[in-house]
Amino acid sequence: MLVGSTDLDITLNDELWKHVALVISATRIYSYGQIVETKLFFEEYDFICVRQLECPRPLRFQKKLVDAVASSMAQSYRVSAEYKEGFEIGHVLYKMGFMPEIEELRPHHFSIGTPYKKLNLNMYSEHLFY
Repeated sequence: MLVGSTDLDITLNDELWKHVALVISATRIYSYGQIVETKLFFEEYDFICVRQLECPRPLRFQKKLVDAVASSMAQSYRVSAEYKEGFEIGHVLYKMGFMPEIEELRPHHFSIGTPYKKLNLNMYSEHLFY
């Protein structure tokens, strides 16, 4: 999921996306190094874009996802605060076998419109807005 920036954030930082997050279950989301309740996450932000995973799930998908999130939390110290959020989500996708490990990621790198070509996220849908 991508959280849209406010007009002020866009003006100051030229970033369309403020946060990136992963749905880890029907009731939990992994965002900025924390596992939060889905309901609270959606209540906190006005503009959320969802990119759904559109590929067959590997065997033991849920267990691999939980293990990948735990690894991401343990490894997040490796990168600077500027890239921490993007690294955390990217590390989960790396551990799941969906992309190479890249440390310098920001939320906009996960957008369908990113010019950043080191990420191959073709298995994700286009943006669905909520």
